[in-house]
Amino acid sequence: MESETNAGEELDLMKYAINNLDCGFMIYDDKSNLLYANDVGIELTNKCEEKIKDKIRELVASEKPLSGRFECNQKERGGRSFRYMFKSLSLKERDYFFLQIEDITDLKIAENTIAQLAHYDGETGLPNYILFRDRLNMSIFRGKRHSDLSMIAAMEIKIGSRNDSIPELLIIDLAQELSRNIRKSDTLCRFSRREFLLLAEELKRPEDAESILKKLKETFESWKRDIPGCSFDLSFGYSLLPVDGVDPETLVSKAFGAIKEK
Repeated sequence: MESETNAGEELDLMKYAINNLDCGFMIYDDKSNLLYANDVGIELTNKCEEKIKDKIRELVASEKPLSGRFECNQKERGGRSFRYMFKSLSLKERDYFFLQIEDITDLKIAENTIAQLAHYDGETGLPNYILFRDRLNMSIFRGKRHSDLSMIAAMEIKIGSRNDSIPELLIIDLAQELSRNIRKSDTLCRFSRREFLLLAEELKRPEDAESILKKLKETFESWKRDIPGCSFDLSFGYSLLPVDGVDPETLVSKAFGAIKEK
């Protein structure tokens, strides 16, 4: 009698412990019927119940091992993200599925932050050269199949003398003004503190590149007139893909070289 009591206490203790886990804990049969769930599991699967059942049916129909994982974003729950991990269980020749649910919102935020730091300038928010080069490489790849041109434009802030300095906030403001006046498909990159690059794709004629640069020059002049005491200028140069080459470094070098030739 004592052993039966202890077994019952152990079962109650196990249920109590499972119900107090931070993650969701659920068990389904191979017909996607829910057999057991702790309180957290019921709460977290509220908006993804049908997706979970579809995943179980997919795993049962698959010849692969009956396990897997997927992620689900629940906008209804404040945009939080959850990871659902399945593991198959076999008992008395029947298959069951153990499902564990984790809130990975903080992990997603950390991943996005790392990606942001790796591919964007921390001050202006513009793409950095790593991301710019990736997009330029994609443009080079697409250019092999299409006849369109792409422009790589270089922009350099020119100061009056070596003793002059430019406040970072002023550069940030200029970068934002330039980014507001380019096409949505274009990429404006901060190459260095006083240098920018622009990738403009799907141009039909070299004159299209000149038109884009003209608009950028007008944008700068308009912005400069609103800045009291602004004494620096913005110089422009550009190269064309594939006319001036099909190598990223060559195209960028020729764009900056065009500035020095003026």
